[in-house]
Amino acid sequence: ALVALSRAHLRLKDIKSAARTLESAVAGGTDDARVYAALADVYEAGGYVENAIPAMRHAIARDPRNELYHARYGMLLVDTKAPAAAIIRLEEALKEFPRSARLWLALGIAQLNHGKNDDARASFVRALELDPKSVPALAYLGTVLATRENVQRATGTAAYNGPNPVEFGTSGVNGSFAMTTPFVGNQSCQDFATGLTFTKATNTWGNGDGRDKETACVDALFAA
Repeated sequence: ALVALSRAHLRLKDIKSAARTLESAVAGGTDDARVYAALADVYEAGGYVENAIPAMRHAIARDPRNELYHARYGMLLVDTKAPAAAIIRLEEALKEFPRSARLWLALGIAQLNHGKNDDARASFVRALELDPKSVPALAYLGTVLATRENVQRATGTAAYNGPNPVEFGTSGVNGSFAMTTPFVGNQSCQDFATGLTFTKATNTWGNGDGRDKETACVDALFAA
């Protein structure tokens, strides 16, 4: 009930009332992981991330098997410009939850913020292996692959250009490729339905059918 009440205050953007509700409960002896996690949410929403971190740490101490708490703790560390610390904590959590797509995603974000692009790519790929429908993991992977140092030469089967196969630039490393051509201002080809850059494990694209989205991108990037 306390958590629900604080969330109601939070939805109304009444940060003070939300915090007061939970802080009073803690001061009165309530020792519940859910209360501390909710308090972390309130502090973060209010811009007090430095207070959210210890609150989430208390939540983890009381419910160490909650993988969501570990992921949120890592992201709070990233938000306070401490990605190295986040990497350490998330790697520790992954020893307990090696098949958590959420934790692999959080680790990738921390690594990306720490400048470890190759490690981040591997983490995002692992997150997608565990949860192929993870839109954030796919989006972050596309971001990593779009860096200029990962320029690759792709081949494709176009519908209107040719002769096939045609060649054009993409981005990618070690078996993960994105339809972003660094040769033309990092121009990307995206699925309009999802807003995500086309990404896959091989650097061969299209099937020659002009109605196919990927084939349309082959023509566009070849002509760019």
